[in-house]
Amino acid sequence: MKWLPEEIEVLKKLYGKKPVREIAKILRHSMNSIEKKARELGLHREDYWTQEEIEILKEHYTYGDKEEILELLPRRTWRAIQNKARQLGLKRRTRFKNEQDFKNYLESLRKVVEF
Repeated sequence: MKWLPEEIEVLKKLYGKKPVREIAKILRHSMNSIEKKARELGLHREDYWTQEEIEILKEHYTYGDKEEILELLPRRTWRAIQNKARQLGLKRRTRFKNEQDFKNYLESLRKVVEF
């Protein structure tokens, strides 16, 4: 299906700001067609994550419970969350309930090493 100039303008405005599924519904093109045209136009999805979502991820990813994080980021899959966390250099510390718990653990290791 040929793209109309008006459709291309809408795609340029929405791509990276709305999920591809929503854009596909609006433009009545398949998701594959949306992705293909976006690549042809050199559009990128770097801004797809909002600053608010990134802050939530930074605050909760390291020590947060997986289910809690998924609830806080309802538009994201666990795989998308993991990928974004990796891009941001975030690591999981799932054995600890919070940062203080982790620091206490490190302190106890230091004591053992000094022994």
